[in-house]
Amino acid sequence: MIECQGQLYSYILSLTGNSDIARDLLQETNKTILEKVADYTPGSSFSAWASKIAFFKVLSFRRDSQRESTLFSVEKLREISEKTLSKNHDYDRRLDSLFHCLEQLPDDKQKLLKQR
Repeated sequence: MIECQGQLYSYILSLTGNSDIARDLLQETNKTILEKVADYTPGSSFSAWASKIAFFKVLSFRRDSQRESTLFSVEKLREISEKTLSKNHDYDRRLDSLFHCLEQLPDDKQKLLKQR
């Protein structure tokens, strides 16, 4: 859960466009994640599961705030969500590849990179 906090915050911020609201919704998302952790299927993507929870928190916020003018329609919000999740998946895949490559380096080179 800790590892995906930055990604979740960025995701929520992309859907709300407001850093204060995004921080509040991240807190709510984290609370729900902890409450529903038994529903998570081990071996599946934790960040995708957490992002779904965040998406529904954003939708609930929009419904509860009942603003006259919202930043995005629900349809546009879904589109932004899909694009952001796709980019997050690509980022995760590239990060995994990078770690795999780093493991192939000799120990002294790995140590040098870690020190840097």
